[in-house]
Amino acid sequence: MILARRDENYRRVLSGFSARAVDGVGLVWAGFLRGRRPSRLSGADFFEEALRFCAARGKEVFFVCRRGGLTDWEKLRAVLCRRHPGLRVRGGDFDPTDTTAAEKISADAVFCNFGPPEQEFFLSALREENFSLAVGVGGAFDFFSGRVSRAGEFWRRLGLEWLWRTICAPRRRWRKFYLSLIVFPAAVLRERFAAGRSGFSPRSGCAIMKPKRENSTKRKI
Repeated sequence: MILARRDENYRRVLSGFSARAVDGVGLVWAGFLRGRRPSRLSGADFFEEALRFCAARGKEVFFVCRRGGLTDWEKLRAVLCRRHPGLRVRGGDFDPTDTTAAEKISADAVFCNFGPPEQEFFLSALREENFSLAVGVGGAFDFFSGRVSRAGEFWRRLGLEWLWRTICAPRRRWRKFYLSLIVFPAAVLRERFAAGRSGFSPRSGCAIMKPKRENSTKRKI
């Protein structure tokens, strides 16, 4: 959300996605300030459920892995095919800036781990007729490949997964920690007081889950 506030082009891309979910505890807190009780759905949890759904119904999935990242495509495929027998999977390692590569991808469900804003820009370049579901899942690939240890159930229930990840990798996470724990709450409070009891600006949105465009011919999943 902080990136979207600063980048008009990124806001435009996000507005082209049809479904959003509260992925971070900061958005949950923002909802409380607005008088709502949003439920949190992490990208990793959604990813697991989506794979289970696709494996059970013979749907094909495509993994878009960051080239040179922690998790490569071959490693991810091996792990998840063992975890979900019968899963039909393709994928590859991609340069996040090469959005022309997205035009050649075709599958029932496409998952990308670039992280914002690169994953949203990449997924927005998919051809509408080539997919039914496209999701940016951030660090989920690294969890399932075993390259990064995920917080336990206790930490997740308390909404402190962000703290666990920061403790485990402070150098990699410090910037996101700063944005999530200082910049974002400050922005939420400013909007809260500016908007009064009526709520925040519509730009205080949630994580993107599924693209949807007018007159789309996407296959049903």
